[in-house]
Amino acid sequence: MALPNQPRDPRPQLPPRSPNSVRRTSNIDMLHDGDMLSLHGVARDLVTDAEGRGAVLAEGSIEVELDGDRILLSIRTTPELPGSDSLVGLHVGRGFRAASTAILPDEMVAQPVALLLDDLPVAAIVSAYSRTYEISDDDGSESKSGSDSGSADGEGGRPNLLLNTSQVMLDICSGWRSDGELMASIRDGDGMSLVAPSVPEDEGPDDPLAWHEMLPLGRGVMRRSRIIDLAVGDPTDISGHDVALWAWFRDSHCSVDDHKTVLHEYEVAGRIEPNRGPLSECIATPRVLPFPDCPTAAASAGRLVGLSLSEISHHVRKEFRGVSTCTHLNDLFRSVGDVESLLAPRVDAASS
Repeated sequence: MALPNQPRDPRPQLPPRSPNSVRRTSNIDMLHDGDMLSLHGVARDLVTDAEGRGAVLAEGSIEVELDGDRILLSIRTTPELPGSDSLVGLHVGRGFRAASTAILPDEMVAQPVALLLDDLPVAAIVSAYSRTYEISDDDGSESKSGSDSGSADGEGGRPNLLLNTSQVMLDICSGWRSDGELMASIRDGDGMSLVAPSVPEDEGPDDPLAWHEMLPLGRGVMRRSRIIDLAVGDPTDISGHDVALWAWFRDSHCSVDDHKTVLHEYEVAGRIEPNRGPLSECIATPRVLPFPDCPTAAASAGRLVGLSLSEISHHVRKEFRGVSTCTHLNDLFRSVGDVESLLAPRVDAASS
């Protein structure tokens, strides 16, 4: 059963850096090797002055190994996180974020490496798509998830993630809502065909500082990429100036025949009132989502209006649950809430 109506419009080109802005970029690559899962992430904060000159504020990286049960076997970070060895042996799922937050020194809570650590649980989940969905041999545009509603294997003996996990995922988000089209297709036993658009060839912009250094997306790899932009009238004196916010993420996959497709993509635009005030507007735009009911979660962005950046992460953790939300969009919201420190007057670093 084909499921129409889900958005398939990946952003053809990413925006250039703005003068008087700060940009946080990150990626986590996910690669399965048998039952083992390797996660490698890099993140960077960059400030751009009024003349467009850029300077790195902070960088971080993380490398972890997980077993087939998502138990953390090893972890290495740059800069080194004191106490990170205490995370070895933990399940990278529910409760992991609380444990990882507890080891962060105060001065590292808002650093890029903290974002990467926070992203590990969702990366472990998203990585499953690389093992479950097959790319069509014809044109690489169609991913299939089988048609046998009762078996543990879908078409061709493939593990059928959607059919097997439907009860676990029920009503966890808008896409898996019990009264939605996805669950109806599962109950009918039809299976489903999910269309994954190709990654645009020219993502741009032609700017070596627009992104931190990333390896090309390798075959069999899933990648979560993220950008957060904050642009102000004068970052040396943010008083009296609104701040324009733009945030974006994409989950992409490279097949064994080197075809790159997009699974999830969202962008968020908003404005922050002067003097680090609350959000005065916040709009989420779904670009690529796998299921027909997923896009309704975009409306949850409006619930952030009136909150300051420092309040967003806790509010989303506590209040954004169930069928009015998207777990991946929630992570984007929370990552926005973590960058308040980037509003500090650090533009002098760009001209030193």
